[in-house]
Amino acid sequence: MGLKSYGAIIGCVAVAAGVSQADKAANYTKSEAQITAATFDCYVEHGNRHLVERDTEDRAYIDCSLAPMAAVMNDFKPEHVKTRMKATYQYVSAIDGETYQQSFTKSDIDQADYQVGSTIEVYLHKTKPEKSRF
Repeated sequence: MGLKSYGAIIGCVAVAAGVSQADKAANYTKSEAQITAATFDCYVEHGNRHLVERDTEDRAYIDCSLAPMAAVMNDFKPEHVKTRMKATYQYVSAIDGETYQQSFTKSDIDQADYQVGSTIEVYLHKTKPEKSRF
């Protein structure tokens, strides 16, 4: 692939990121929400290597208490363990005063920042009360 091809790819990615940020600035307003449910699991990854499921070759998600041991057993270091969170948050829309819930998944996070009851920053759509972005 030539230098022009790489430039085109980088340009497309930059435009996509810019469109997302422009959409957020034009259509969403910053607000707070409360985490109502959160589950955590872990995966082992370093560079382009990661533990995989034996049957599917997909990334292996395991109990966080077992992840450091699994890392060492598979020629990784305990610090290569990363945390994935699946959470649900709740917010009250300024548009209609109703309470809404949304879910998200986030990887490589600090569990202490995302416990049930924690307040997080979200972006609420300015005209569609059921729509939000984390």
